[in-house]
Amino acid sequence: MQVKNRQRESNLYRTVIAFTDTSLMIGKRIVIILFTIKLLTQTVDLIIDQLRPDFHFIS
Repeated sequence: MQVKNRQRESNLYRTVIAFTDTSLMIGKRIVIILFTIKLLTQTVDLIIDQLRPDFHFIS
């Protein structure tokens, strides 16, 4: 009886560890994706700011 309980606890412990590992990996990926999106939008804004004066000169 006690051995079964111990095994059940260890299985639960393993699943909790696996779950936290996967959630951490997913969280890291989400952070990386958000960071790259932010960088891309910043570079696009910079490019638009660089091109804007040229459009003013044309018009």
